[in-house]
Amino acid sequence: MQRLVIAKQLGGVQREKRYAALRLIGATKKQVTRVILLESLIASIVGVVIGLVAFWLFQAPLQNFEMGDGWCTILAG
Repeated sequence: MQRLVIAKQLGGVQREKRYAALRLIGATKKQVTRVILLESLIASIVGVVIGLVAFWLFQAPLQNFEMGDGWCTILAG
């Protein structure tokens, strides 16, 4: 879990450096904001597509999945 947090923080630091570099080469705040919004939009669309594909792939096999009595004791345990 800690590795995930560290990796996420490093990614954020790298993005901040990239945005700072854009400002240094003359990009306006509005242009940097557009880049941030576009990156977020693309990441969201990719996430939705991956989620829909995963749902489509796992929907049929999971429709017939039944949790027996053994699962109740394991989960309650």
